[in-house]
Amino acid sequence: MLFYVVERKNDYMTSEKMKKLAETIVDYSLDIQENDRVEISFPKEAREFVLEIIKKLQEKGAICFLSMYDPTLNAYIGKTMKKNRIEELKIRREREVERTDAYINIRYNYNDYETKDMDYEMLKYMGEKLEKADDIRINKRKWVLLNYPSNLDAYNSKMSTAEFEDFAWDVMTVDYRKMSKDIQPLKELMEKTDRVRITGENTDLTFSIKNLPAIPCTGEKNIPDGELYTAPVKDSINGTITYNTPSPYQGQVFHHVSLTFKDGKIIKAVCDESDEELNKIFDTDEG
Repeated sequence: MLFYVVERKNDYMTSEKMKKLAETIVDYSLDIQENDRVEISFPKEAREFVLEIIKKLQEKGAICFLSMYDPTLNAYIGKTMKKNRIEELKIRREREVERTDAYINIRYNYNDYETKDMDYEMLKYMGEKLEKADDIRINKRKWVLLNYPSNLDAYNSKMSTAEFEDFAWDVMTVDYRKMSKDIQPLKELMEKTDRVRITGENTDLTFSIKNLPAIPCTGEKNIPDGELYTAPVKDSINGTITYNTPSPYQGQVFHHVSLTFKDGKIIKAVCDESDEELNKIFDTDEG
């Protein structure tokens, strides 16, 4: 009988990077203070990393709460969900945000199609009911969203699991404080720019960003991070943009999404799958 042992390239280094990232999240991203109430939502695969976060939180004198989730079980509940559960969920979520100062949400990709069979109208109803609590959580509380490296991520990246994990930990533990300084020249350039043109395969899009702020994202909310974003002047967008990466959304995955704009309005939205389902998403909210 033959046994094959697969070992990560450097488990010690990974452990050290977990400690480094936990410190970054607690001290830099969330700036945790004594007696801050912190909720951590995580999958079982991230338990080792969560332990490092807990240690850092306890050093700060924070109060820690844990919520471990299983996407398969959550998806099953979602598929069989009734409105009375959503009403109870609304009450629980609103109580939770009243008593929580910071959130650490650790995601782990299992299956992009896991929630494929969920009732779209029920999802929309749940979104409406949880809007108040979600607004408080996002806009009035401290939070960090982290994508923990998974086998699916490695597969989508065409890497071995060990190779992808090494890559992911290197990316997540960059020096975000240094990044926040290094990004300033680009911020200044964007904020004095008027016209932008994006060209590429099946893409030629123009718009204005005149007098709009450029917002740096350097590890304060999302990890990994490294973004400087703005928004176009609404009625200035014209042309077509086509995306060369898959776009998963609520249990569906769309490939080669292509959007055509005229004076800021999408006049055509197509993809490799169902154009009808894609347009239904864009039509969710008026305008």
